[in-house]
Amino acid sequence: EDKLSLEAEAMVRISSAQEETVGQLEETIEKQNQTIKKTSNSHKKANKERQYIKKELDTVKEQLRQTVDALQNDRDKHESYCSALEENTQKLKYNEAEDVSLNEKLESAKDLHKMQTEKVDGLVKTIENEEYEYNRL
Repeated sequence: EDKLSLEAEAMVRISSAQEETVGQLEETIEKQNQTIKKTSNSHKKANKERQYIKKELDTVKEQLRQTVDALQNDRDKHESYCSALEENTQKLKYNEAEDVSLNEKLESAKDLHKMQTEKVDGLVKTIENEEYEYNRL
C-alpha cells in the first residue's frame, strides 16, 4: 500500500508537472502567435513605408532629371549666346574699323573737294581776267 501511495503521489506530481508544462506550452504558443502577429504587422508596415519611400524617391528622381534637362538646355543657350556675342563683337570691331576708314576717306574727299573748288575758283578768276583783258583789247 505504501508503494501504491507513493506511486499515486508520483502520478499526482507527474500529472501536476504535466499540467504545468502544458500551461507553459500554451503560454509559449500564445506568445509565439503574438510575436508572429507583431512580425507580420511590422512587415506590412515596413512594406508600406518602402512603397512610400520608393514613390517619393521616384518623384525626386524625375524632378532631378527635369532639372538636369533644364540645366543642359540653359547651358546650350548660354553657349549659343556667348557664340553670338563673340560674333557680334567681331562684327562691331570690323564696323568700327570700317567707320574709321570711311571717315578718313570722307575727310580726304572733303579736302580734295576743297582743293578742287579752290582750283576751279582760281581758273574761273583766270578766265574772267582773260575775258576782261580780251574784251578790253
